[in-house]
Amino acid sequence: MKEKQRVTQGEIESRRQRALAVAEQCAELLKQRFGAKRVIPFGSVLGEGPWHEASDLDLAVEGLSSQALWDAERQLEALVPPWLKVDLVPLERVYPEVRASILGGRPMPENRYLALKARLEDELIGLERIVRGLDAALERAGAEPDEFATRALASYVDDFYKGCGRICERVAVTLDGGPSASLRTGLPRGERWHQALLGQMGESGGGGRPPVFGGSLLLELDEYRRFR
Repeated sequence: MKEKQRVTQGEIESRRQRALAVAEQCAELLKQRFGAKRVIPFGSVLGEGPWHEASDLDLAVEGLSSQALWDAERQLEALVPPWLKVDLVPLERVYPEVRASILGGRPMPENRYLALKARLEDELIGLERIVRGLDAALERAGAEPDEFATRALASYVDDFYKGCGRICERVAVTLDGGPSASLRTGLPRGERWHQALLGQMGESGGGGRPPVFGGSLLLELDEYRRFR
């Protein structure tokens, strides 16, 4: 089980640097033992999003089957430190916008607010695709889905909340960062930070930011969070 103790901002940056070194070790194992064609770190470990005490190490992997990815994740658990979780993303199956970002084919604007706008637009496109995929999966599953269909449906729900969570994180870091120790990056801290972050998005934030979510939508998203 991953540890969830509170860490300082300096330790968080130290962990990010350690995660970068671990990414190289993971890439070597994935290529030599499993035959991956490419392994590309992306996301918050490279500074493309908020890196915090609960961040995962995201690795885009090309050339592995679903079973190989599953087996690889289990072996990588023995390689990484206990506070770090590795998330392997098959490069062949990501959305075009995400693929372009991973491969560096679409640079982000230098202006932080325009960059936030571009990233949020990508997330919203991704959420729309997840919803369409979930609708199609529900139709195929029928009234009594089997175990395979149930796992697929659960994966869609998990992906949906992850997308919502990334929206919250990006807004918090870009707009809500402040001088206090607990909000230097705009993100809440501690074991229940997911719940606190969602609550933060239901309130006004830094720079006159209006609430991102409100009313029944906030309650519905909290149900997704509980499911996850």
